[in-house]
This record gives sequence, structure tokens and C-alpha cells, in this order.
Amino acid sequence: MNSPNAIYSSKLIYDVVSDLFGCQAFPCQSLTFINGSTQDAHQDTIHLTPFPRGLVCGVWVALEDVVPGSGELFYYPGSYRLPAVLCSSHGVPKVDSEDGDYNKFGAVFTPAIKKLLADNAYLCPQTFLPRAGDVLIWQENLIHGGSPRKIMDQTRMSMVIHAFAEPALVYYDSTGISGKRDVNVG
Repeated sequence: MNSPNAIYSSKLIYDVVSDLFGCQAFPCQSLTFINGSTQDAHQDTIHLTPFPRGLVCGVWVALEDVVPGSGELFYYPGSYRLPAVLCSSHGVPKVDSEDGDYNKFGAVFTPAIKKLLADNAYLCPQTFLPRAGDVLIWQENLIHGGSPRKIMDQTRMSMVIHAFAEPALVYYDSTGISGKRDVNVG
């Protein structure tokens, strides 16, 4: 198994993402998971917003075979066509207090995504059960999350990289602070 550092620095990943965007792509951040996130359905635009829109993607890499009940990733095919749910348009910061209270964030965004899905009931969730080394790449608007963990001692080791394409400006929507590309890869 490759180390998360080697995966994050993989020229192959950014060559593929660059081909999809039609311009050079760079990583902005990564997340590494030992267990399933059990994260509510969301779009990445609530965390990362490119300007112009459409120039960020998530790259999910399975670091082990994923088994049912481990908190596997789910996603809604076609949901990337839906409008983005943004912090700026809902008048709420990602974290609404200095102590890291996510209550207001969760109270606003989870219902907003549920309403978006209810209004587009033709969208059906799919579960991603990859083998070690499999990769899933999604556009910033794709609604996705982590299934509940049913087997508590089962790991779901994975890594997510968020990549932006040139010439996008990188913003962390929750703060309005611009981010930066990591050009020291490959």
C-alpha cells in the first residue's frame, strides 16, 4: 500500500484530474480516514468553493478493500447538476464559535441538502465498495457522505484529496479566506 504522502504527491492523479478539467490541476488539501466518516450528505462547495465555479473535485482513494457496514461512501449520481449549497448564500459560517461549535452549520446545511434531495427524488444513492487502490473522482457539487458504521471494529482506510484546476482561485467558503494550491507534487 502506498503511503498517504506518496498518494498525495502522485503525478498520475493530477495528470488524470488535469485531463478531466482540460487544464492543470493541483491539490489543495487532503483528509485521511481510518474509519468511515459517517458524514451527512453534503456537497464539497460548503467547504471549498472555486472561482470560477466548476474547477474543484474530490479524489477518493481506497487504502484497503471496503466492506459493507464499515461506513462506506455513498453518493447520488447526477446530483452534481443541482444548485450548490453555499455558506455565503445561507448566511452561516462553517463553525459559528471559537470553540468549534458546528450546531448552526449542521442545523442549516443538513436540512438544505435533504430538501434538495427531496425536491429531486429521482436521484438514488449509490454505495461505493471499492477494492484497495480504487479511486473515485467527483465534481464539487456531487452530493455524497459516509454511511453509518454497523461493524464498529471494521476499518475503512481511505484518503480524500481536493484538487483545484488553473485558473481557479481557491476559497474556503466557510471563512471567505483564500486557500492555496500545493504546486510541490509529482
